[in-house]
Amino acid sequence: MKSVKYYLKHPEKAIEYFYIMYYRTIESGNTYSYLIDYLTRREFFTKPCSRKHHLACKHGLLIHSVLVCQFGLELIQKYKLPISENSFIIASLLHDVCKCEDDYKEHGHRSVQIISRFIYLTELEKEMITWHMGVYSEYYDNLQPGDFLKWSSDWKNTDKNAAIFLYMCDHFSTMFLEGEK
Repeated sequence: MKSVKYYLKHPEKAIEYFYIMYYRTIESGNTYSYLIDYLTRREFFTKPCSRKHHLACKHGLLIHSVLVCQFGLELIQKYKLPISENSFIIASLLHDVCKCEDDYKEHGHRSVQIISRFIYLTELEKEMITWHMGVYSEYYDNLQPGDFLKWSSDWKNTDKNAAIFLYMCDHFSTMFLEGEK
C-alpha cells in the first residue's frame, strides 16, 4: 500500500489507481464515464478532503478515498472477508462524493443521491456509503441519537457488516494512515 507522502508527491499515481479500480467494477450498461466527468468538473481529484482536519490539502479527497480503498481491499483479500470487492471499491472510492459540492451535512445520504444520478448502486453499496460515518452518521445525517446502534445491532446481517467495515477503514485511514502528512 502506498503512503500519504507518496501520493502527495505523485498525485497522478492516486488518479491512476482510482481509474483502474473504478473501471474494474464496470458492468455492461452502466454509464460510469458520466460520473467521472462529474467528478472532474466538481474537482473531486484536486479538492481537499476536509476544511481543517485530515488531508486538508490539494488532492486530499482523492488520496483519502484511494487509501480507504487500498486498506480495505488488503484486509478483504488477506482475511478472505465475505465482502464483495467490487462493492467495496465503489463505496470506498465514492463515499465522500458529497464533498465535491462542499456538502458536509447529510453526508452519506447526499453522496448516495449524487452517485445514483450517474450509476446504479446496489443496495449493499447504498448501505455502505450511507452509514460510512458510523456513529457519526447521527450528527452528519440529522438522525436521532441511537439510530446507528439500532441499525447496526443486527450483526449477522452481512450488508451491515460491510457498511461497518467501510466505516472502520475510513476511520482508520483518517486517524492513522493520513496522520503522517
